[in-house]
Amino acid sequence: MDAVIDIGTNTVLLLLGSGVRVIRDEARITGLGRDLQKTFHPESKKRTLIALREYDRFCRQAGVKKVICVGTASFRRAKDGPEFMEEIQKKFGWVTKIISGEEEAGLSYLSVQHDFGTNPNLVALDIGGGSTEIISKESGVSLELGTVVLTESYLKSDPPQEVEMTRLTKAIDQSLLSLNPKPYTPSPVLIALAGTATTLSSVNQKMKIWDPKKIQGSKISMTELDRMIQLFQRSTHDALRMTPGMVPGREDTILAGSLILRAVMEKLGVHFIVVSDRGLRYGLFYQEFS
Repeated sequence: MDAVIDIGTNTVLLLLGSGVRVIRDEARITGLGRDLQKTFHPESKKRTLIALREYDRFCRQAGVKKVICVGTASFRRAKDGPEFMEEIQKKFGWVTKIISGEEEAGLSYLSVQHDFGTNPNLVALDIGGGSTEIISKESGVSLELGTVVLTESYLKSDPPQEVEMTRLTKAIDQSLLSLNPKPYTPSPVLIALAGTATTLSSVNQKMKIWDPKKIQGSKISMTELDRMIQLFQRSTHDALRMTPGMVPGREDTILAGSLILRAVMEKLGVHFIVVSDRGLRYGLFYQEFS
């Protein structure tokens, strides 16, 4: 029995398994990268450590032999990222590492390739809280486009004002100017990973109870995405929290994530996405333990 823990900008994820068999797959929204100036906010670190203590208990109960813990975009941004990762290693005794954007992209693509086959047109899109990765078999890029970062920078009102939406959309488009779509074409099959995509799938299906089997492999068209964006744009966070299918804790960042997704779809010329409920943690597990 082995485990992988992915500490993201917004979410802490645990994958516990044996060989190719998944025993436990958990997610906790701790917002480690929220209110990040030069260092992590003390409350964000506290929430993250509480989640990690819970995961440590799960691992001990299951008799896990080895735990690999990785930190992503927020660890790369925070000056005290290495210090906090060292603290985690001392507290729990896990193998820990801060991975680069390129490593993050590669692991996300490995997950997609494992779960969706070796189609040469597969493109993985991993929208995170602090960065966004776009990866094909031939090319990959990590962009400083994150749902938490963009929300904190541009969406100050609840619901957002039109001027805020304009500035946010312009910032996303500006970041994507450097993205060359040629390595990802022709006819890309866009597989969207992580919390934005899975939450959108849940909302699109109006799920009352989370069902990963219904998320994995589900599709969202551009028309469906536009309809959800309109809903998110005119709704308060309290109203979104009550929306069928909304994952608690994502109501404030889902709009930014949806706009990133739409901009990438336009850039690559795709009209629908396929959603994956897996991602980096699975890629790392496949690489290290399968």
